[in-house]
Amino acid sequence: MKKKIFMLAVMLTVVMFSQVRADSDVIEPDENDKAILTCAVGSSDDLTMIPVTIFLSNSIDITAVEGCVRLPNGLGPDKIVYSEDDEDFVYDKTSRWKKTHTLTAFAGTETHGQDAFFFSIVNSKSANFNDTEGAIVTFYFDGNELADGDYEVNFFDAISVWTDKVNTTTYKSPVAKCTFRIAGGKAIDDTTLVKIAKLEALVASAQTLCSNAVEGTTEGKYAPGAKAAFQDVIDEISANIYSFSDEEIAQATTKLNDAIENFECQKVYENYVYPANVETSAGKQVELPMLLKNTAGISDLQFDLYLPEGVSVAMDEDGLAIIEVSDERTSSKRHAVDYFVRSDGSIRVLCTSSKGLMFNGNEGSVVVVTLNVDSNLAEGEYPVSVKDIVMSNADNVYTVSKKRSMISIVNYVLGDVNADRDINVGDLSRLSDMILNDYSERDNAFMAADINEDNTLNVGDYSELVEMVLNVDEVSASTTVSNDNYLTLGEKLVFTGRDKVKTTLNLVNANEISDLQFDLVLPEGITLASDENGNLMIAPNTNRADKTNYNINYVVRPDGSVRITCTSMEDVVFSGNDGGVVDFYLNVAKELDKGEYPIIIKNGVVSNKDNTYVNDVKASTIEVRISGDSNGDDIVNSADVVSIFNVVSSASTAEDALGADVNGDGVVNSADAVAIYNIISGGGANAPSFVIPSAWLEE
Repeated sequence: MKKKIFMLAVMLTVVMFSQVRADSDVIEPDENDKAILTCAVGSSDDLTMIPVTIFLSNSIDITAVEGCVRLPNGLGPDKIVYSEDDEDFVYDKTSRWKKTHTLTAFAGTETHGQDAFFFSIVNSKSANFNDTEGAIVTFYFDGNELADGDYEVNFFDAISVWTDKVNTTTYKSPVAKCTFRIAGGKAIDDTTLVKIAKLEALVASAQTLCSNAVEGTTEGKYAPGAKAAFQDVIDEISANIYSFSDEEIAQATTKLNDAIENFECQKVYENYVYPANVETSAGKQVELPMLLKNTAGISDLQFDLYLPEGVSVAMDEDGLAIIEVSDERTSSKRHAVDYFVRSDGSIRVLCTSSKGLMFNGNEGSVVVVTLNVDSNLAEGEYPVSVKDIVMSNADNVYTVSKKRSMISIVNYVLGDVNADRDINVGDLSRLSDMILNDYSERDNAFMAADINEDNTLNVGDYSELVEMVLNVDEVSASTTVSNDNYLTLGEKLVFTGRDKVKTTLNLVNANEISDLQFDLVLPEGITLASDENGNLMIAPNTNRADKTNYNINYVVRPDGSVRITCTSMEDVVFSGNDGGVVDFYLNVAKELDKGEYPIIIKNGVVSNKDNTYVNDVKASTIEVRISGDSNGDDIVNSADVVSIFNVVSSASTAEDALGADVNGDGVVNSADAVAIYNIISGGGANAPSFVIPSAWLEE
């Protein structure tokens, strides 16, 4: 009932619009005064919502349009999708509408036929449509009842109108048809059908090539296994051709063309030139060897080199391409190289001998082309082709249509040797293992490890990587936090007025660990102590590490923290599974108030040659006490002397008297009691200053 009322209302609107143009002549627009309405059916994965779009192309002002759509045979106009909730047909208007444009539409009229869907778009202010080209409205129809096959939609009685409410000009559009196909549960528009037809023709051509090919090992046949690989690609595309989107059709076309060329390159020849497969990374130069395989003697050759987009031949300082004779099978005295760039962008390369001298041997590099790889080239494999290959000697000429190879772009981060997207001691562990085992394979790991880019892995790369580890911004969360392998400062430290206090970093580890790093964050008033040479007093702890096997490096970072690494160039692991691994000494400012101060280690990383483990932030505290206050009651008196004698007599433990080692000689004995007595009696304003022995590193 609502739909009938709606249709009566819109019919009245159309009558009013018709009166505006009643006295106007309907004219056929010429090329200079173009105002043409057309329609097109769009692709859709939902057969209940197949789009029909109306387009207006106008070189003159147009204020209103109308037309009729007739759906495929068997579908009445009631199949135009109608929304009961909105009491309106479902349609999409475009940016070409003005705010004052309105649409009226209904299904079936005496004038246009009961099988027609009529629409009219008018403007109450006589304002023109925006722009001069493009869609103005899209309707949807339910084609769920249509079987697989080809169909057409007719568009007729279409007119475009210009009016200023006084004068009116009406332009008639010719009858138009648009086709579409139902296949595989989809509606496919005619534009896509054209693309599918081209892909089908390519599939048929590929199938003919594959079917007629003969495999074998003699000249003119195809390498064994080439047909099966080629047929797999043909079958995959053929089976899905009607389910592809426009983008997928383009991808399938590229894939099939690539498969055709690759198959043709599998043709067997006894004499041929081919490019080597090479691996590099974006932004780098790479040498591409051109190889000659031959059974006959060859003195001269030529080929056309085709490079993928983003890869180009490198130029020298004179602007000449770097294409050189390889010394593997000849020399620059015996052969010369020349080249020129062809109109299609390929490079024709000639390698000739003026004296007719043959290349040595039967396989190997004859020409080397240096390539530049664009820094924005994504990871992947890119084809390099050589075509129109000609080889000759004094008696014979041998030709090959094409051969190809791949440039593998495997992007890496310099220093990220273990490819975990972090630069830390894990990379040092991996690099030391590579150095020790003479790792020479020119793969992604090698390029990431060759920090100084001298094409060898040695201590020079290790030293530069240490600098990178020390100065990288932060440890990324990409590495898994480990609860089984971690660094900690352990128990609370106590300072009772001495110049320096020794601190030990502990390692708890379930796995073997050879290298570690951490950032040390100290509170204000507490700093790392330096030796007489100005070096921070940091060293491997001898309980778990032989100092000859480990190197300590550090850097003070912009935020004031100190990054410390303890690494083994020889991949020696720390002994045991729990205990101290690094010792360092702290200075405490004498004016620092008594109390507890936090010491934090963050960005903790431990590793071996195979695995890297990152730690959560670990915190400890340092307690600053009054000089001589060995029992921690904030008073220096005879009770502190008693606490020391209790320790000496084993009546209590050193843990019960944390500040008992007042003179800092490493033992609790009567000398500490004397030091406190001197404070109490006025014999000394402070406990005796503790001087670190010069041989402290050998403790």
